[in-house]
Amino acid sequence: LRLTLGSDPAATAASDPEADYGLCHRLDIGTSGPMLVGKTLAGYEAGKLQLRDRDVVKDYVALVHGRLRTHVGTCRARIDRSSYVTEGKVKVSDSGQIAATLYEVLAEYESPHNS
Repeated sequence: LRLTLGSDPAATAASDPEADYGLCHRLDIGTSGPMLVGKTLAGYEAGKLQLRDRDVVKDYVALVHGRLRTHVGTCRARIDRSSYVTEGKVKVSDSGQIAATLYEVLAEYESPHNS
């Protein structure tokens, strides 16, 4: 963090060794997911508030094997995270929190093996 933000005088999270703020959250831990970092105390507090209020939008690009029936859609399910710590997995369950994933096909790849 200090290597990236250390030269920015406004980035007090990196320039003050006593600061106990900066890294708000590691999004999608266990993957190569992004980090949310507050460069200042105000930025840190705003980031934590957005995470608490679930007001964060995450965009992903995925390579999918096969074809989707529709090119734009929404996948809605209740996600139960109670087994994540022990199994490293979540599951769809009536007891879970409501989650929605919006998707859009950006391109399709024609395999040379499917002629």
